Formats: sequence, structure tokens, C-alpha cells
Amino acid sequence: MRSMLLDPPSGAVAPSLELSLIDQAASEAKDVTVSESFLDNLMTLRKTLMFGYETSDNEKTTISYEDVEVSDRRWKWGLRFAKACAWLDGKPDLRQDDIRYLLPVLWSEESQIEKLEAAIYKLCSKEMQKAEKAITVGNESFNFADGTADRQKLTQGLAELEDRINELKESFNARNPHREIVRAGKALRGMQKSLKAQLDKLDRIIDEDADEWADFDLDLEIG
Repeated sequence: MRSMLLDPPSGAVAPSLELSLIDQAASEAKDVTVSESFLDNLMTLRKTLMFGYETSDNEKTTISYEDVEVSDRRWKWGLRFAKACAWLDGKPDLRQDDIRYLLPVLWSEESQIEKLEAAIYKLCSKEMQKAEKAITVGNESFNFADGTADRQKLTQGLAELEDRINELKESFNARNPHREIVRAGKALRGMQKSLKAQLDKLDRIIDEDADEWADFDLDLEIG
């Protein structure tokens, strides 16, 4: 294994991605259209950050953005970045909820991420907000149970994920499914499948241990 990793390869190594494919991808990403709802959200967000602060819905707290400086050049680059993200997700256009693609472009310090997330998701649809909340809470449940040998934790994690999935189902419209609700549902189902596999494996180990102890007891009786 060591020699395989360190020794130089024999013969020419063909590139896994040709330049022509990169050029094609860049061209297709450039053709992603920008909807008015996305532009409206971008302008609202820019105004909020330029103003320096905003008051929360209950008017009891004020969020300051004075430490967040976004140049016009970065906004332009952010739009190109958002188009590339949409293309990678198989979307032909940027819509209202796609304003979230701008988050990696806007923050420069970790301390800015949480409040920028709040400002961005405030502009998204109710379905998008519900989807993101479901994934956030679902991740907490998954991380709580993932990799543990505690059957109770695994069972609890599965139950909490099922609750989040049921909440999403209430917002699911089969005739006109919201893509973020679908995306969140698939993510939660993936977490659920992983925990279920871990629980099944744990149960098999418990059953095997029980069989071994049964054989041990039988040996004692025979002896």
C-alpha cells in the first residue's frame, strides 16, 4: 500500500476532467437566468447590509452588520457564484430561495455567519425556512445518535427524525412540490436510513452475543 501511494505512476496519466468540459460547464452556468424575485432579494439584502443594522420582528433586539463590508465587485462575483451553484443543482434559473447561495461570498469572519444566515433566510419563502429548520434540527438528532452503540439513543434519534419528516409532509404539495421541501425530505430520509442500519447492526450483535452465552450455558450443563 505504501509503495502504491508513494511510487510514481507508470505511463501517462489521463486527466479525469478535460478543459473542454470545464469550458462547457462555465458556459452553461453563465446561461442560468435570474428571476425578479431573486434580484429583489439581493437588493433588499444589500440595502440591509449597507444600512448597518436591522430590528428583529418583535422589535426587541437589533442586529448590527457594521462589521460586514461587501464591495460592488463582490456582489457581482456573488451573482456568478450563485449561478454556478444553481447549475450544479440542475436548476435553469435563480429564484427567491436561491439567495442562500450568497452566504459563502458575504462573510469574512466566522462571527458573521450566524447573523448573515438569519438575514438571508428571512428573505426566503416559508417553505424554505421550514426545510432549513427541519434539516438543522434533523442534523442535531442524527449527530446525537450517529456512531453510538446505545440502542436507546439510536431509537430516540430515529423517532426525532420521523417527527421532522412528518412536519415536512404537512407542507408538501404533490401537485406543485416545493423543491426545498423535497430536498430536505430526501436528506432526512438519508439520515434515517443510516441510523436504521446502525440499529439493525447493533441488534444483530446483541443476538449473536445472546447465542454465544446460550452455548456457554449449555457447555456448563454438559460439563
